[in-house]
Amino acid sequence: MLTSRFRLLGSFLLLAALPLISSATPSGLNNIPTSDTTPQGTVVLQAFSTVGGEAPNDFNVGFKTGFEFAVLRFEIGVDSHIYPGKGGPLVGQAKIAYPIGNHLPTIAAGVANVAATERYRERSGEPFYYGVVTEDLGIF
Repeated sequence: MLTSRFRLLGSFLLLAALPLISSATPSGLNNIPTSDTTPQGTVVLQAFSTVGGEAPNDFNVGFKTGFEFAVLRFEIGVDSHIYPGKGGPLVGQAKIAYPIGNHLPTIAAGVANVAATERYRERSGEPFYYGVVTEDLGIF
């Protein structure tokens, strides 16, 4: 009984501290195409799910990181289906972004949902290629 109280207290403290030790992801690499990239030296761990609608609820986990080379910004990451059913396959994403300049748009191109083999693609679906141009309007 004492152990369950410690677990409950530990879970509560972890949930209370989570907003202090975590932050939102700056980019939607594995679910929403944007020209934003994760800053160099930052690793983002994220969990996401699909809820409602016709599709069954699911749970996915992934990570991504960013790096810079000259004026170009890069982002790479992997994620995988965890629940329900059979987990996997592991799929990758990559993005390259070019910020044109201050108060000007950023242009980016990328690919998401890249599986290693044809067998994995049968489960994960085809790769998704995209190009985006975004600008921070500064008023929001």
